[in-house]
Amino acid sequence: SITPERNLTVNFTLPYANSGIHLVAHQELAAGFKSLADFDKPGVVLAVRRGATPATAAKRLMPKAVLRQFDEDA
Repeated sequence: SITPERNLTVNFTLPYANSGIHLVAHQELAAGFKSLADFDKPGVVLAVRRGATPATAAKRLMPKAVLRQFDEDA
């Protein structure tokens, strides 16, 4: 992803694609959740791949949730 620091050393062009980030939740545990704000509370556990863009997004958008980072997808 483009960051101010990387932009100083890499000649980025305009983005040509956006893959987005998806949030998957247990239907019963997330009953009543309607927005990202509903996930931003203590007791909510988020699992992400360490160092990946979703980890950065989770830290920024849901700082009150517990973030568990893993080195592998499986």
